[in-house]
This record gives sequence, structure tokens and C-alpha cells, in this order.
Amino acid sequence: MESFMKRCVPLMLSVFLFSGTGHTSVMYYLSPFFKETADYVKSPLRWDKRDWLLFSAVVTTTAFLIYQDKNIQKFVQQNRREETDRILSAGNTFGDGYFVIPFLSLSLSSAYLFNDNKLKSFSIKATKSFILTGTTVTIMKVITSRERPNGADFRSFPSGHTAVAFALATSISKEFGDNPALPIFSYSLALMSGLARIEYNVHWASDVFFGAVLGIYTAKFVHEWKDNSISVLPYKEGIIITWRF
Repeated sequence: MESFMKRCVPLMLSVFLFSGTGHTSVMYYLSPFFKETADYVKSPLRWDKRDWLLFSAVVTTTAFLIYQDKNIQKFVQQNRREETDRILSAGNTFGDGYFVIPFLSLSLSSAYLFNDNKLKSFSIKATKSFILTGTTVTIMKVITSRERPNGADFRSFPSGHTAVAFALATSISKEFGDNPALPIFSYSLALMSGLARIEYNVHWASDVFFGAVLGIYTAKFVHEWKDNSISVLPYKEGIIITWRF
């Protein structure tokens, strides 16, 4: 948790740095974040029958993969190649916080510099997805304390790289889906991220699968979340009252 929060500090500083520019400011998007986080935590309470069926399918698939994890690990490691490692390294980078944080910071800076509200919306929502995904993953790692296949530590389940990669890919797909090439490219990188974690022997296949589902779910929640509340924010020498609906 401490390591993840340290990675988030530069990103959050850049987010607040660009607040205070009127109705479309970053603060406008960030002000309901605590309510959004609470709704995210409580979201299973609002699941319908279809949601619970999907959740059951995820749990069943994860359990099956846990049963097969060692066989999958053995097969992958026996067939591991240096060429494959190099190819998958791009995907591994795509899910790394040391790439995602500068990427989102640059995206937000560019959105503000060029007054691009669509890019600003993407940057804020992708940042929220990154923070929620990373926090959830960190908590689950502590609770499950699963040993990594290489024995490095007990923080294996779920895969953080994979969760972050799929969250970012989903954010790109949600905001820029009108260009089919972008979702295809971003999800391909996310898939490579998951495969890289197995290839590098730092995660089990079940870690990667659950991480991917978690990242997609979190990003979809953030992008589809609606806030029907009234906010009062400082604006120049007065205040601005906004009603989100």
C-alpha cells in the first residue's frame, strides 16, 4: 500500500495543479471522488441477477485456473524464449505504474494546454480508475497473501500490472472508441501485459485473469458512474454551484 501511494503522489499533485479553471476544471471532475469511491465499494449491493451470474462465472474460472496454475506455469516456463520475453516487454510496460503515472500526467497537461475537454475527461476518469484499481489490488494482495510462482514474496493475487493495463485499455476504449484502432491496440497491449506476468514467472494465470476482470470492471464503473448531487466550488472571487445529473 505504501509503495502504491508513493507512486500516486506525483499524479495527484499534477491533477490538483490544474484545478481552478472554471466549470470544466479538473476540480469539477474530482470533487465527487469520495462519493464515487463509496459507491464503488458498495456496487455489489446493486448488482442484478445478470451481474451475479457474471461474478459466479469469474469466480468459477478463477478457481479452475488456480487448480491448473502449476501446470500452466510449468508449460510456459518450459517453452519460454528470449524472443518472446522481448515482445511481451511492451505489454509489461503498459501496466507499470512508472509508465501509467507519467502518461496520465502528460495527458492531463496536454488536455489543459490545448483546452481539450474530451482528453481532460479521459485523463480524469483514467486517473480515478488507476487509483481505485491500484488500491483494490493492494488490499487484496495483503488479504490473500499468495506466494508468487518465483517465491519472491506473498503479493501475487491479483496481478496489479494486468489490472492497471486493462483499466487503462478500457478507459481508452470508452473515451476514444469511435476510432476502432485505439481499443484494439490498447487491449492488445493489456493482453500482452498479462501474458508477460506469466512468462516472467511473477504471477500465476489465475492472478492475471482476475486482475484483468478487476481492471475492466473498475474502469467501466468509473466511466459509467453518474453523480446526482449538488456541488459548491470556489470560482475566481465567488463560488460556482453545479448540479450533476
